[in-house]
Amino acid sequence: PSRVLDIGSSGDVIKLLDNTQDLSGKYASLSHRWGPSTATATTIFKSTQARTSGVPLSYLPKKIRDAIIITRYLGIRYLWVDSLCTIQDDRSDWALELTQMSAIYSGAFVVIAANHATDAEEGCFNTRGSRPSSLIDLPEMGQPLSQRGWAFQERVLARRIIHYNTRQMYFECNHGIIAEDGRRFEHRWQDLSQVEEGTDSSQLIEIWEGLVYAYCERKFTNATDKLPAISGLARLLGARLGAQYVAGLWSDILIRGLTWHSFGERKAASIGEYTGPSWSWASYGGTASY
Repeated sequence: PSRVLDIGSSGDVIKLLDNTQDLSGKYASLSHRWGPSTATATTIFKSTQARTSGVPLSYLPKKIRDAIIITRYLGIRYLWVDSLCTIQDDRSDWALELTQMSAIYSGAFVVIAANHATDAEEGCFNTRGSRPSSLIDLPEMGQPLSQRGWAFQERVLARRIIHYNTRQMYFECNHGIIAEDGRRFEHRWQDLSQVEEGTDSSQLIEIWEGLVYAYCERKFTNATDKLPAISGLARLLGARLGAQYVAGLWSDILIRGLTWHSFGERKAASIGEYTGPSWSWASYGGTASY
Protein backbone atom coordinates (compact mmCIF):
# COMPACT_ATOMS: atom_id res chain seq x y z
CA PRO A 1 0.00 0.00 0.00
CA SER A 2 1.03 3.64 -0.49
CA ARG A 3 0.36 4.32 3.20
CA VAL A 4 -0.06 2.21 6.32
CA LEU A 5 -0.61 2.84 10.00
CA ASP A 6 2.41 2.13 12.17
CA ILE A 7 0.71 0.81 15.31
CA GLY A 8 3.80 -0.59 17.02
CA SER A 9 3.44 -3.24 19.71
CA SER A 10 1.97 -1.00 22.41
CA GLY A 11 1.27 2.62 23.28
CA ASP A 12 -1.59 5.08 23.00
CA VAL A 13 -0.51 6.81 19.78
CA ILE A 14 -0.19 5.48 16.23
CA LYS A 15 1.21 7.15 13.12
CA LEU A 16 0.29 7.26 9.46
CA LEU A 17 3.30 6.42 7.30
CA ASP A 18 2.95 8.46 4.13
CA ASN A 19 5.73 6.70 2.24
CA THR A 20 6.04 2.91 2.34
CA GLN A 21 8.54 2.51 -0.48
CA ASP A 22 11.38 1.38 1.79
CA LEU A 23 9.21 -0.58 4.25
CA SER A 24 9.05 -4.34 4.49
CA GLY A 25 7.07 -6.65 6.72
CA LYS A 26 3.56 -7.94 7.26
CA TYR A 27 0.47 -5.79 7.46
CA ALA A 28 -3.15 -6.46 8.33
CA SER A 29 -6.16 -4.82 6.70
CA LEU A 30 -9.58 -3.93 8.09
CA SER A 31 -12.78 -4.70 6.19
CA HIS A 32 -15.64 -2.76 7.72
CA ARG A 33 -18.80 -0.81 7.18
CA TRP A 34 -18.04 2.85 7.77
CA GLY A 35 -21.19 4.29 9.33
CA PRO A 36 -21.42 7.94 10.51
CA SER A 37 -18.91 7.56 13.35
CA THR A 38 -16.04 6.95 10.93
CA ALA A 39 -16.15 10.64 9.99
CA THR A 40 -13.91 11.37 12.99
CA ALA A 41 -11.25 8.96 11.72
CA THR A 42 -10.62 9.91 8.11
CA THR A 43 -7.60 11.44 6.47
CA ILE A 44 -8.15 14.50 4.29
CA PHE A 45 -5.54 16.64 2.59
CA LYS A 46 -5.35 19.16 5.43
CA SER A 47 -5.00 16.49 8.12
CA THR A 48 -2.32 14.38 6.44
CA GLN A 49 0.56 16.04 8.29
CA ALA A 50 -1.21 15.67 11.63
CA ARG A 51 -1.82 11.97 10.96
CA THR A 52 1.88 11.41 10.24
CA SER A 53 2.78 13.16 13.50
CA GLY A 54 0.59 10.87 15.56
CA VAL A 55 -3.02 9.90 16.22
CA PRO A 56 -4.16 9.20 19.81
CA LEU A 57 -6.11 5.96 20.12
CA SER A 58 -8.76 7.86 22.07
CA TYR A 59 -9.51 9.81 18.87
CA LEU A 60 -10.36 6.68 16.89
CA PRO A 61 -13.73 4.90 16.81
CA LYS A 62 -13.99 1.56 18.61
CA LYS A 63 -13.84 -0.56 15.47
CA ILE A 64 -10.42 0.76 14.52
CA ARG A 65 -9.18 0.52 18.11
CA ASP A 66 -10.29 -3.11 18.20
CA ALA A 67 -8.51 -3.80 14.89
CA ILE A 68 -5.33 -2.34 16.41
CA ILE A 69 -5.67 -4.64 19.45
CA ILE A 70 -6.09 -7.67 17.17
CA THR A 71 -3.20 -6.71 14.91
CA ARG A 72 -0.85 -6.12 17.84
CA TYR A 73 -1.88 -9.45 19.40
CA LEU A 74 -0.89 -11.18 16.16
CA GLY A 75 2.52 -9.52 16.31
CA ILE A 76 1.96 -7.42 13.19
CA ARG A 77 3.27 -3.85 13.20
CA TYR A 78 1.34 -2.31 10.31
CA LEU A 79 -2.38 -1.91 9.65
CA TRP A 80 -4.19 -0.64 6.55
CA VAL A 81 -7.57 1.06 7.08
CA ASP A 82 -9.18 2.64 4.02
CA SER A 83 -10.61 5.68 5.83
CA LEU A 84 -7.21 6.63 7.27
CA CYS A 85 -4.80 5.45 4.57
CA THR A 86 -6.52 7.12 1.61
CA ILE A 87 -6.88 10.89 1.33
CA GLN A 88 -10.64 11.12 1.19
CA ASP A 89 -11.01 14.55 -0.40
CA ASP A 90 -8.32 14.02 -3.06
CA ARG A 91 -9.90 12.36 -6.10
CA SER A 92 -6.55 11.66 -7.74
CA ASP A 93 -5.28 9.89 -4.63
CA TRP A 94 -8.53 7.96 -4.31
CA ALA A 95 -8.28 6.87 -7.96
CA LEU A 96 -4.66 5.79 -7.48
CA GLU A 97 -5.46 3.73 -4.39
CA LEU A 98 -8.41 2.18 -6.20
CA THR A 99 -6.03 0.67 -8.76
CA GLN A 100 -4.17 -1.01 -5.89
CA MET A 101 -7.15 -2.64 -4.16
CA SER A 102 -6.35 -6.05 -5.57
CA ALA A 103 -2.79 -5.89 -4.28
CA ILE A 104 -3.74 -4.36 -0.92
CA TYR A 105 -6.24 -7.02 0.13
CA SER A 106 -4.53 -10.01 -1.46
CA GLY A 107 -1.19 -8.87 -0.05
CA ALA A 108 -2.40 -8.44 3.53
CA PHE A 109 -1.20 -11.14 5.92
CA VAL A 110 -4.72 -11.18 7.34
CA VAL A 111 -7.94 -9.24 6.80
CA ILE A 112 -9.97 -8.41 9.91
CA ALA A 113 -13.66 -8.43 8.98
CA ALA A 114 -16.02 -6.65 11.38
CA ASN A 115 -19.01 -8.50 9.97
CA HIS A 116 -21.61 -7.81 12.62
CA ALA A 117 -21.00 -4.07 13.10
CA THR A 118 -23.18 -1.51 11.34
CA ASP A 119 -21.30 1.49 12.72
CA ALA A 120 -17.71 2.31 13.60
CA GLU A 121 -18.50 2.57 17.32
CA GLU A 122 -19.85 -0.99 17.52
CA GLY A 123 -16.35 -2.39 17.16
CA CYS A 124 -15.11 -5.85 16.27
CA PHE A 125 -15.77 -7.23 19.75
CA ASN A 126 -19.31 -7.43 21.06
CA THR A 127 -21.31 -8.97 23.89
CA ARG A 128 -22.58 -12.23 22.49
CA GLY A 129 -25.71 -14.12 23.34
CA SER A 130 -26.12 -17.88 23.33
CA ARG A 131 -24.72 -19.66 20.31
CA PRO A 132 -27.21 -22.04 18.71
CA SER A 133 -25.86 -25.01 16.80
CA SER A 134 -26.53 -24.80 13.09
CA LEU A 135 -25.15 -26.78 10.17
CA ILE A 136 -25.72 -23.84 7.83
CA ASP A 137 -24.20 -21.12 9.99
CA LEU A 138 -21.62 -19.41 7.77
CA PRO A 139 -19.62 -16.18 8.15
CA GLU A 140 -21.60 -14.60 5.31
CA MET A 141 -25.10 -15.27 6.60
CA GLY A 142 -27.13 -12.40 8.03
CA GLN A 143 -24.20 -10.13 8.85
CA PRO A 144 -24.41 -6.39 7.99
CA LEU A 145 -21.00 -6.31 6.28
CA SER A 146 -22.06 -9.10 3.92
CA GLN A 147 -24.66 -6.75 2.44
CA ARG A 148 -22.21 -4.00 1.48
CA GLY A 149 -20.79 -3.71 -2.03
CA TRP A 150 -17.30 -2.47 -1.14
CA ALA A 151 -16.77 -5.37 1.27
CA PHE A 152 -17.29 -7.96 -1.49
CA GLN A 153 -13.87 -7.82 -3.14
CA GLU A 154 -12.23 -7.22 0.22
CA ARG A 155 -13.35 -10.69 1.26
CA VAL A 156 -12.80 -12.46 -2.06
CA LEU A 157 -9.29 -11.08 -2.55
CA ALA A 158 -8.10 -11.77 1.01
CA ARG A 159 -5.88 -14.80 1.57
CA ARG A 160 -6.78 -15.04 5.26
CA ILE A 161 -9.73 -13.52 7.10
CA ILE A 162 -10.78 -13.38 10.73
CA HIS A 163 -14.55 -12.91 10.78
CA TYR A 164 -16.06 -11.22 13.82
CA ASN A 165 -19.71 -12.24 13.65
CA THR A 166 -22.61 -11.66 16.00
CA ARG A 167 -22.42 -15.06 17.70
CA GLN A 168 -18.94 -16.40 17.00
CA MET A 169 -15.67 -15.95 15.13
CA TYR A 170 -14.52 -17.72 11.97
CA PHE A 171 -11.16 -18.10 10.29
CA GLU A 172 -11.15 -18.39 6.51
CA CYS A 173 -8.27 -19.13 4.15
CA ASN A 174 -7.66 -21.01 0.90
CA HIS A 175 -7.97 -24.32 2.80
CA GLY A 176 -11.54 -23.60 3.92
CA ILE A 177 -13.35 -22.13 6.92
CA ILE A 178 -13.26 -23.11 10.59
CA ALA A 179 -15.74 -21.80 13.13
CA GLU A 180 -15.05 -20.97 16.75
CA ASP A 181 -17.23 -23.91 17.79
CA GLY A 182 -15.02 -26.28 15.77
CA ARG A 183 -17.24 -26.69 12.72
CA ARG A 184 -15.28 -26.88 9.49
CA PHE A 185 -16.14 -26.13 5.89
CA GLU A 186 -13.93 -27.69 3.25
CA HIS A 187 -14.08 -24.84 0.76
CA ARG A 188 -13.91 -21.11 1.21
CA TRP A 189 -16.56 -18.72 -0.08
CA GLN A 190 -15.92 -17.57 -3.68
CA ASP A 191 -12.62 -19.41 -3.95
CA LEU A 192 -10.17 -17.71 -6.36
CA SER A 193 -7.39 -20.26 -5.99
CA GLN A 194 -8.19 -21.56 -9.48
CA VAL A 195 -7.48 -18.13 -10.88
CA GLU A 196 -4.05 -18.09 -9.30
CA GLU A 197 -3.22 -21.63 -10.34
CA GLY A 198 -4.16 -20.92 -13.94
CA THR A 199 -7.26 -22.11 -15.77
CA ASP A 200 -8.52 -21.74 -19.31
CA SER A 201 -10.45 -18.64 -20.34
CA SER A 202 -13.88 -20.33 -20.37
CA GLN A 203 -13.51 -21.30 -16.71
CA LEU A 204 -12.29 -17.82 -15.82
CA ILE A 205 -15.36 -16.30 -17.47
CA GLU A 206 -17.62 -18.63 -15.47
CA ILE A 207 -15.84 -17.53 -12.29
CA TRP A 208 -16.37 -13.86 -13.24
CA GLU A 209 -20.07 -14.40 -13.97
CA GLY A 210 -20.50 -16.08 -10.59
CA LEU A 211 -18.78 -13.15 -8.91
CA VAL A 212 -21.04 -10.67 -10.72
CA TYR A 213 -24.15 -12.53 -9.58
CA ALA A 214 -23.07 -12.49 -5.92
CA TYR A 215 -21.80 -8.93 -6.13
CA CYS A 216 -25.01 -7.48 -7.59
CA GLU A 217 -26.93 -8.60 -4.50
CA ARG A 218 -24.93 -6.09 -2.42
CA LYS A 219 -25.98 -2.56 -1.49
CA PHE A 220 -24.23 0.78 -2.02
CA THR A 221 -24.50 4.11 -0.30
CA ASN A 222 -23.40 5.71 -3.58
CA ALA A 223 -24.67 4.02 -6.74
CA THR A 224 -21.68 5.41 -8.64
CA ASP A 225 -19.41 3.03 -6.67
CA LYS A 226 -20.77 -0.08 -8.38
CA LEU A 227 -18.00 -0.42 -10.96
CA PRO A 228 -15.14 1.00 -8.83
CA ALA A 229 -15.91 -1.38 -5.94
CA ILE A 230 -15.23 -4.46 -8.06
CA SER A 231 -12.29 -3.03 -10.00
CA GLY A 232 -9.73 -4.97 -7.96
CA LEU A 233 -11.29 -8.28 -8.97
CA ALA A 234 -11.55 -7.09 -12.57
CA ARG A 235 -7.85 -6.25 -12.57
CA LEU A 236 -6.98 -9.73 -11.27
CA LEU A 237 -9.18 -11.56 -13.78
CA GLY A 238 -8.12 -9.28 -16.62
CA ALA A 239 -4.47 -10.11 -16.07
CA ARG A 240 -5.28 -13.82 -16.46
CA LEU A 241 -7.67 -13.39 -19.39
CA GLY A 242 -5.52 -10.96 -21.32
CA ALA A 243 -8.72 -9.15 -22.32
CA GLN A 244 -9.81 -5.52 -22.06
CA TYR A 245 -12.28 -4.78 -19.28
CA VAL A 246 -15.26 -2.80 -20.59
CA ALA A 247 -17.67 -1.59 -17.88
CA GLY A 248 -18.16 -5.02 -16.31
CA LEU A 249 -17.78 -7.01 -19.55
CA TRP A 250 -14.80 -8.42 -21.46
CA SER A 251 -13.83 -7.26 -24.94
CA ASP A 252 -13.10 -10.67 -26.48
CA ILE A 253 -16.48 -12.14 -25.44
CA LEU A 254 -18.59 -9.01 -25.60
CA ILE A 255 -21.61 -10.76 -27.12
CA ARG A 256 -21.71 -13.31 -24.29
CA GLY A 257 -21.25 -10.51 -21.79
CA LEU A 258 -24.34 -8.77 -23.13
CA THR A 259 -26.54 -11.79 -22.37
CA TRP A 260 -26.92 -10.89 -18.68
CA HIS A 261 -30.43 -10.38 -17.37
CA SER A 262 -31.67 -8.52 -14.34
CA PHE A 263 -34.22 -9.79 -11.86
CA GLY A 264 -35.52 -8.48 -8.58
CA GLU A 265 -35.32 -4.69 -8.57
CA ARG A 266 -35.82 -3.95 -12.27
CA LYS A 267 -34.83 -0.31 -12.35
CA ALA A 268 -31.78 1.81 -12.98
CA ALA A 269 -29.15 1.88 -10.23
CA SER A 270 -29.41 5.67 -10.30
CA ILE A 271 -31.51 8.18 -12.20
CA GLY A 272 -29.43 11.30 -11.64
CA GLU A 273 -25.90 9.83 -11.64
CA TYR A 274 -23.93 7.83 -14.17
CA THR A 275 -23.20 4.30 -12.97
CA GLY A 276 -22.35 2.66 -16.29
CA PRO A 277 -23.57 2.28 -19.87
CA SER A 278 -27.13 0.99 -20.29
CA TRP A 279 -25.86 -2.27 -21.77
CA SER A 280 -23.85 -3.07 -18.63
CA TRP A 281 -25.23 -4.85 -15.56
CA ALA A 282 -23.69 -2.03 -13.52
CA SER A 283 -26.39 0.39 -14.69
CA TYR A 284 -29.20 -1.61 -13.10
CA GLY A 285 -30.22 -1.89 -9.48
CA GLY A 286 -31.26 -5.55 -9.45
CA THR A 287 -29.28 -8.78 -9.38
CA ALA A 288 -27.63 -9.72 -12.66
CA SER A 289 -27.34 -13.29 -13.84
CA TYR A 290 -26.10 -15.07 -16.94
